[in-house]
Amino acid sequence: MHPFRYSPSWRQMIVSVYTIAFGKDRGRDQFENAFVTWPQFIAPFVIVVLIGVALSFVDTPLGSEIKSMPWPRAALVLAIIAVGPMLRFSVAAATVWGIARWFAKGERLGVGVLAYLWLQTALFQPWGYVIRTGVKPQDPWWMIIAFGFVPAVALLMISGRVLTSALRLGHLGWGLMMFIAAAGAGWLADFLYGKLL
Repeated sequence: MHPFRYSPSWRQMIVSVYTIAFGKDRGRDQFENAFVTWPQFIAPFVIVVLIGVALSFVDTPLGSEIKSMPWPRAALVLAIIAVGPMLRFSVAAATVWGIARWFAKGERLGVGVLAYLWLQTALFQPWGYVIRTGVKPQDPWWMIIAFGFVPAVALLMISGRVLTSALRLGHLGWGLMMFIAAAGAGWLADFLYGKLL
């Protein structure tokens, strides 16, 4: 192990996520000797919450309703909407951390959770939206499979690969299980919050 330790920048994290996902050099440990500090979690968390809020406007007719509201009421509605993605990604990141404690080495926990947040921010949320909006239920079955199901499975496998590499889990199955568990826990938290409203 090299004695030099470094704290990856946001740019290095995004490049590492995409290198693991698509690059030729994905066999190399992208996060070797990396350490993270808590301020590094702020940027991906804020960005992924903003993406979640923006997607809630795209999926619903809220945008036109909020434009007609006075600004204090609109700010309150936006704050209430932001709690959903904030809760979803907090619970998902905590789930990754909780499961990874059992399977990953201690020095990889912070890097793994940070990689998960950048994975969500830079890869999964944007490409998931493209896949979700590219196919409609009324499309022919072969289009749904070719442009919906196959890319969704590929995105899931890529996400599992990134987590497996970031946490040095050794097997893709562990990364997939962790990603699916985090997504399920985050979705459940968001669903329960929606029921409270």
